[in-house]
Amino acid sequence: MNYKKTEWSIGIIFSVIGLTFIAAAVAVYISNSNFKKNAQETTATITDIYVYGSRGDTDHDVFVKYNVGGREYNQLLNYYTSSMYVGQEIKIYYDLNEPSRIRGASIMVEIILIILGAVFFLIGFFVIVIKIRNISKKIRLIESGYKVDAEFQEVILNTSYSVNRKNPYFITCKWKDPSSGETYIFRSENIWYDPQDIIEDLNITSFPVYIDQNNFKKYHVLLECLENKMVPSY
Repeated sequence: MNYKKTEWSIGIIFSVIGLTFIAAAVAVYISNSNFKKNAQETTATITDIYVYGSRGDTDHDVFVKYNVGGREYNQLLNYYTSSMYVGQEIKIYYDLNEPSRIRGASIMVEIILIILGAVFFLIGFFVIVIKIRNISKKIRLIESGYKVDAEFQEVILNTSYSVNRKNPYFITCKWKDPSSGETYIFRSENIWYDPQDIIEDLNITSFPVYIDQNNFKKYHVLLECLENKMVPSY
């Protein structure tokens, strides 16, 4: 499995799911608005709430009764919220031409869809933005950064991050600034395979690091020598 592509896929998938929820919210809002153009608001009473499905994955059917022109109707409502209870009075809309057709007056469904959509979209959006920002930073540093050779230190498993339950690795290396005598530790980007054997086989003792001369906290550890020998991850 190519985990770099998976990171991009996560961002894209979350964004698409978010936009789908938002589009659904808009569609529900438009549908309800069109229904209300030929509908009348009234008060209904919840008569039954049927719960069905397996534990942890249940659905609810809510039935309400209401009167139109002296006739009582008992119909299925088009939504459910956890605050509902039998005997509760709620506002509904019924079709003037067909009173048995009803819609809830609440916009809770639209709100829930909008919230879910916003959460999924923002997660995906930020994943994509971070990936693009990191690529731009890498290109800029390679083009204009100050290149140094930093001594290889160790390969570390990044247990703070995972994709599909797999953790990446990163490399640390150090460099001593000859002008100030200060030592800096640099950390590479995530690597989706263990590079230890490649480093040992190639006898790699240092890695080129491109540093922003105005801010040594901005840098990029170049891993081309590893990527040429990279073993695909499946």
